[in-house]
Amino acid sequence: MDITTALEKLGRKALMSRLGLSKQSLSAVTNGTFPASWYAVVQELADEKGIEVPDHLFNFKKPATQEQA
Repeated sequence: MDITTALEKLGRKALMSRLGLSKQSLSAVTNGTFPASWYAVVQELADEKGIEVPDHLFNFKKPATQEQA
């Protein structure tokens, strides 16, 4: 699943309402991931609709590797 499919299945209006977002704010999710801070709301809505939104669609901070340290 990609971000566009997730938005279609969740319902843009429902997500905007739950998060208190404007259409422009939701449209700003163009990098292919949801902000990590939206996780609980997105998962709650997904549970209600009986769909799964995979974790890779959220921009969680990744652990540093030894090469980066």
